[in-house]
Amino acid sequence: MTPETLAALRAAIEGVDRRIFRLLGERLELAHRIGEVKLDKRLPIRDFRVETQVLERAADLSRGIGLEPALGRELAGVLLRASIKVQEDLREKDHQGTLRRVVIVGGRGKMGSWLSHFLHGQGHRVTVVDSAGPLEGFPHAATIDAAPADTEIFVLSVPPGAAPGLYQRLLVWPGNPLVVDILSVKSPVIGVIRDGAARGRRIASIHPMFGPGVVLLSGRILAVCDCGMPAAAAEARNLFAGTSLTVTEVLLEEHDRYMAIVLGLSHALSISFFHALVLSGITSRTLHRFASTTFAKQVATATEVARENADLYYEIQHLNPHTGDAFELLLRAATGVHAAAGEDDPSAFLTIMNEGRAYLEGE
Repeated sequence: MTPETLAALRAAIEGVDRRIFRLLGERLELAHRIGEVKLDKRLPIRDFRVETQVLERAADLSRGIGLEPALGRELAGVLLRASIKVQEDLREKDHQGTLRRVVIVGGRGKMGSWLSHFLHGQGHRVTVVDSAGPLEGFPHAATIDAAPADTEIFVLSVPPGAAPGLYQRLLVWPGNPLVVDILSVKSPVIGVIRDGAARGRRIASIHPMFGPGVVLLSGRILAVCDCGMPAAAAEARNLFAGTSLTVTEVLLEEHDRYMAIVLGLSHALSISFFHALVLSGITSRTLHRFASTTFAKQVATATEVARENADLYYEIQHLNPHTGDAFELLLRAATGVHAAAGEDDPSAFLTIMNEGRAYLEGE
């Protein structure tokens, strides 16, 4: 291939890129116009069924031109996020929800901010309560006492250790508003929830099993705890009505036993992994020179964990009474793998691999 031919091909690619970006501009303009219609008719920004259809259509189009469906979904996800941002900007300028008055306690935090934008996008009137300051685009109060008197729903998006005291204050709020917590650990608030329920207060305890970086809710899970108040739980679930979330119900007292595995054990694996790398004394730059596919994936996951809120991750481990059981499982497993790998007979190691494969594939 001559240099002239290579230059011509690169110029052709540049021309294609220009057309792609012109089409992207057209798509965002259409998204803007759709956003105006939604605003005029007081419709939610997000239509999760439509978003799922867009993702599947992109996968089908990718197959039709010989591309991986996953690539199509990934590109469609980027386009959807851009469209949602355009429509959120429109809604921010109007900011007149028509549904419920909701207060997000801890709305400046990552998950609190996500909830504020999500619920506002669904048409609710959202106020942020946070001593750290306001969240741009939302009415703000520094303390619960300064929250709107006609608040219908309080959502606690705070560290687990701070939740019991806040619960106590909200359970004497006039008008008996719905109080919803999204805590990752429920043990610190079980007592106050049971006490409030016995006094007829409206309480729901849920747990979004995803982080604040999520945009598309397809395939995501919302855990709803059974606190003995089905009407309150249904009202909390209704905040996510119309989404493609999968709802999993669990008894309030059983939640933390599962979270010790799903969250605690998962976090502990990543933290132990990057702690072991630090202890190795080998620089990350050196290890990346030899990175296998598996190592790269584990480093990517561990890096995400390392960038999270260390105080919150400490509380998830420290406040869950089942953490010790999860660590015992981890230590037993690591000891067993170490012992099996040291034996001259591979049968024990193969058994561990085969049992793991059967377990994971069976699920």
